[in-house]
Amino acid sequence: MDFDLCAAWDLDNLGRLVDALRELGAELRVRPGVQPPTVDAHLLHDSVVTTWRTTAGDIDVLVGIPSSPQAGLLGQASTLIPPVSGRCQCEVWHR
Repeated sequence: MDFDLCAAWDLDNLGRLVDALRELGAELRVRPGVQPPTVDAHLLHDSVVTTWRTTAGDIDVLVGIPSSPQAGLLGQASTLIPPVSGRCQCEVWHR
């Protein structure tokens, strides 16, 4: 299963998102032989896309939906999952 997540990018929200990723046993996907960086709200804030392996499936965290010709494919091939209140503010797309 694969999820694309577009979060509200204030540092408090991103901190809650990092906590939620940790609860899911998330591991940042990096190239073989590369040591993953320390993950915190600032890393997410400064990254365009991060890709995670979790116990719930793969999660891509996006700064925003790209404005490429393929960007429309996300909405066509995905389902928007309504946000769960009380955690972090995110839009989640499931493919």
